[in-house]
Amino acid sequence: MSRGNCGIRARMLPVERASLAVIGGAVWPPRARTTAVAVLNDRIIAVGSDEEVRSLCDRNTRIVEARGGSILPLFNDAHVPLPEWRPAESGSSTCHPPRRLADVERQVTGYAATHSDAWVVGRGWYYSAFPGGLPTVELLDRLVPDRPAYIESFDTHTAWVNSRAFKSTGISTWRDARSPQRVGDGRLLASSAVARRRARP
Repeated sequence: MSRGNCGIRARMLPVERASLAVIGGAVWPPRARTTAVAVLNDRIIAVGSDEEVRSLCDRNTRIVEARGGSILPLFNDAHVPLPEWRPAESGSSTCHPPRRLADVERQVTGYAATHSDAWVVGRGWYYSAFPGGLPTVELLDRLVPDRPAYIESFDTHTAWVNSRAFKSTGISTWRDARSPQRVGDGRLLASSAVARRRARP
């Protein structure tokens, strides 16, 4: 990185000056002669050749030399497993996670009562809402007794499923689900195995 005067072109009209310029790279998506990007605060103001972008610089512009590397917009997060990150599926329930068990039960039964999909699908429960930190198959069997149910935790690491979901996917025990976490006392949880095998409505 370097900071310095970029050789301002004389212009008749006022021109926005870049606060950041990334030059000497390969801009994505690729276009002819696009090797640089000019940014003003949080906004891209120009994409073009190094010469074109340098014309938008002044002595306050921070210049980054890409050295032939890719220049592209990105989504940056400290902890999002990208294969699991996705918008809620159409027809699914995304909870506003309640902290009390009674409120979890109310949300699940309320959603199931007003949606006739082949599966009850949702996301958003907190571990702390359940005694011992984990929900049970038996509880979900009581809340959704008539069809399969699959509800992911707020962090998408765990899925809460009922007996009908296991039966529908051919999974009968936690061993079949290949869960890395052994859960006893009826607290049978499945994650990716049920998701992969779940029959889509």
